[in-house]
Formats: sequence, structure tokens, C-alpha cells
Amino acid sequence: MTTPPPVAPRSGSLYLLDTHGLIFQMFHGISGNMSAPDGRPTNAVFGVTRALMELYDHGADYLIAVFDAPGPTFRNELSAEYKAHRPPPPPDLLIQE
Repeated sequence: MTTPPPVAPRSGSLYLLDTHGLIFQMFHGISGNMSAPDGRPTNAVFGVTRALMELYDHGADYLIAVFDAPGPTFRNELSAEYKAHRPPPPPDLLIQE
């Protein structure tokens, strides 16, 4: 039986994105009348795309976009108050999916 050759460790910069956080940040941080030809708002889409391009321009080698899982998580078991008072996302954000 032969042993497989060792795998060289990869090097470079790795970015982990709190994707939902980034989406909300861009939605609330970019104001103005940014919209598609059909009138749908595009500020969150534009902002997230711009942020990803900036990471690329700064030499990001690897990117992992992390999303919240739908439904309750272990955090809800730890605290019933976790996100209990958070309002639903604004309609102008939901249509940018």
C-alpha cells in the first residue's frame, strides 16, 4: 500500500463574510434613489457587489460567505430573547434578493 503524497498547505488571505450583516449594512448605509429600470431598489445589491470587488482588489485569495440558517438555532435555546424584538426586514430590502 502506498502513502499519498503530502498536500502542501495553501497560503493567501481568507475572508469570512457575515453576509446578512453586510447586506443590512449596505442597505442602510447607501441611500439615494438607486433602482433598476423596473423601479426595484438596488442599493443593497450595489453595496454588496462593491464590497466584494474591494476585497478582490485588495488581493483576497479566498472568500467564504456565511449566512444565518433559517429557523431557530442553538442561540434560541440559550436565550429565548435572542432576536425576539428584532423587526422584520424592510420590504425594499426583501425584494433585492
